[in-house]
Amino acid sequence: MTAMLSRLRDRVSYATVLSLLSALVFLGGATAFAATQLGKNSVGTKQLKKNSVTTKKIKKNAVTNAKIKKDAVNGAKIKDGSLTGAKLDSAAMSYGRIVHQAKTSGPVPAANAPVVVPLQNATYVQPAGRNDTLIGEMAVTFPAGCEDAEAFAFLLVDAPDPSAPQIFDISGYASLERPGSAQVTKRISFFPYVVPAGLAAPPSGSANHTFVVYAGGECNSGSGSISIDSVEIDVIGTGTG
Repeated sequence: MTAMLSRLRDRVSYATVLSLLSALVFLGGATAFAATQLGKNSVGTKQLKKNSVTTKKIKKNAVTNAKIKKDAVNGAKIKDGSLTGAKLDSAAMSYGRIVHQAKTSGPVPAANAPVVVPLQNATYVQPAGRNDTLIGEMAVTFPAGCEDAEAFAFLLVDAPDPSAPQIFDISGYASLERPGSAQVTKRISFFPYVVPAGLAAPPSGSANHTFVVYAGGECNSGSGSISIDSVEIDVIGTGTG
């Protein structure tokens, strides 16, 4: 046995050993290269380890609308508070919503004689084919010493002369009586003057409107100046005509 090993060592040259090592390195490298080169469509869902695809592994903007399964995103998938008004197409929604607001910029004295209460954003363009409803609220302060007081206001739409309103100019009204003489501030809503209240759908094209509030108040006894503190008029879009 010893003699046979001795003869084998004599036959193995340096070149033979070097060739053998080169072959081993080549075969090992080829195996590693083959392991990193996967055939087209060779990796499917069965080859993916559970939870192996994390958020960091998904390329930015890689998931598009075409990649999302129909009806896959429901209410449970939407984060609370993530959908704001800016994300919604409010014009496509059929339910009523505020589409325009007109309001006062500050208090207006209204003692004894009615006055025209100026409104900011008083003009409104009504879209074709849509019925609109008008609602509003008024805040009135009765001063101390003003006994058995009363206040009123008319919401006028497209009135030719707001200081001398006609019956067909009036869309809504608000009135309030206050017994006693202590200073107090009251709020009251406008009520429809005609039914249905609001703006009927324009027969063709859009329609331009102007809102004015004509308000007043008086003390039946005592003294003091009644103040119209604020007025707000909201236009509610309520569907098609």
